[in-house]
Amino acid sequence: MRIRLPYFVLLLPLFLSAPALAEKITVDDDTFFNIGVLLQPQFTATENTSPSGDLGTDFYLRRGRLVLTGQFDPNIGFIFVTDQANWGRNGDYTAQFIVQDAVAWYKFGPALTVSAGFTLLPFVRMAYQGAGALNTVDYRLSVIKFPATGRAFRDMGVEVRGLLAGDRIYYRAGVFAGINGSVDDMGNETNPSDVPRLTGNLRFNILGKEDAYAVPAISFGTDPIVNVGVGFDWQKDAFGDGDDARYLGLSADVFVDYPLSGDQEFAAQAAYFHYDNYAQGGLVEPGDAFYVEGGYRFMKIEPVAAVEYFKGDSDGTQIITYRAGINFWISKHNYNLKAEVAIPDAEELPDGTEPPNNIIGTLQAQVVF
Repeated sequence: MRIRLPYFVLLLPLFLSAPALAEKITVDDDTFFNIGVLLQPQFTATENTSPSGDLGTDFYLRRGRLVLTGQFDPNIGFIFVTDQANWGRNGDYTAQFIVQDAVAWYKFGPALTVSAGFTLLPFVRMAYQGAGALNTVDYRLSVIKFPATGRAFRDMGVEVRGLLAGDRIYYRAGVFAGINGSVDDMGNETNPSDVPRLTGNLRFNILGKEDAYAVPAISFGTDPIVNVGVGFDWQKDAFGDGDDARYLGLSADVFVDYPLSGDQEFAAQAAYFHYDNYAQGGLVEPGDAFYVEGGYRFMKIEPVAAVEYFKGDSDGTQIITYRAGINFWISKHNYNLKAEVAIPDAEELPDGTEPPNNIIGTLQAQVVF
């Protein structure tokens, strides 16, 4: 089958020759506001998914965000982001327009920033990477098993973060809403004591440092960044009431961004997860997962690859996904094109059903200004 790519994708490099211009409104030296946009149109081709059983194609907006950030003085600032995610996917234009981030912060100094609102969860470094600064098409979504609360790696709460010990130690920790206490029509209780969710991440900076609200997966910088971290995500009785109802996720990860010169850069990360309990498809049980991803950039071209693995206690829960792609960095994170092929390998279900394991090709353009 011949695939005709949308003309927008084919002509995109011609339209992206101008520099990116975010709108900055400056009041004085300490007070300013930034207004920006993130657009990620995607084209996907998935085998065996058309009505005739052939290649199924789709073109939609993976993310469409309006970004407003600023500070009133060096201590007080805010972040406000909206999103129209997966707009037009499978012909559905009813996707909800949402508030993605709504955070106010007060910075006492490098050692302590306190923020509150609807904010990124500090479970693992990937969970607080910026969607506009990824090194692959998307996050490793199949291995981060958050409970059904909040949205898109975010929850409502209060967080502290900062650098300690000569910038060697970086911490992020917070108290979040999590699963609210409730009783269903049958009298079954969930989180009856309404205990909040606790999440944190502790990192050791081997080379360089990071302390931003959202961090990049590749920085195009001149100095290396290498760090390791551990994290946790916990809530009592998140899945009901009793000893088997708690949610606990543990993580350990490593991140490397090593520029060899202005034109060459190696970026990679890996993480391991253990879930004391996770919930998916009606199951509440332990599970283990890991991912590895990396790429080598030579000037504007970067081949990338990734592997994701997840396995719950029950049969039929194991899935391994292999990904290979190439990035064309027209203007770093401001303008770029990414292509990826994903090959899933899910195990047979207990009833003998074979998962489809359809190969998926993705082409994504990104504009940030």
